Amino acid sequence: MKGNSCTARTLEGFSLVETALALLIIAVGLLGVISLFVVGLDLNNKSIRDTHRALFAEYVMNGFRALAEVTDWDKVKEGNPDFKLTPPTYYTGSGGGMWADQQDKAMQVVPGDTAGAGIQLTFRPLEDPDIEEMTYRYEVRIQDISDNRKSILLTTWDGYSKIKRDVTTTYMELYRRE
Repeated sequence: MKGNSCTARTLEGFSLVETALALLIIAVGLLGVISLFVVGLDLNNKSIRDTHRALFAEYVMNGFRALAEVTDWDKVKEGNPDFKLTPPTYYTGSGGGMWADQQDKAMQVVPGDTAGAGIQLTFRPLEDPDIEEMTYRYEVRIQDISDNRKSILLTTWDGYSKIKRDVTTTYMELYRRE
């Protein structure tokens, strides 16, 4: 009869500590990936807001440039009630929308001092005008540089607050053609 020799048998598999550590490492990795999704969504929203503000600025600047061509040069100034723009309804893809002021009327861009508070405007989709997709404040200033040159400065910033944060400024010069 063979002797009873005790041989250590190796157990295959993972211990509870090893499994817990592996789950911890996977959880930390997944949290990092999920946080990237949140940051990506935030940057996407900021990109959309910046694009809409840029389109608004382009419309305002080109509109004032065209309006200055057909307006008497001396009337191209702040405080002139006839020197204003009414943005059109914008169509984007299947929907579209319109810019509206605080009273939900079609907005008019009027140059002038707003005492730093800006004028609030809201973009509402045409398919559901109760939704406020974006809200900005803006201020347009016109200054004489010389007899034949004027500058237009458009400042836009986010939100309902009168505090200027995330400010975008667009500058353009107008020249009188003789």
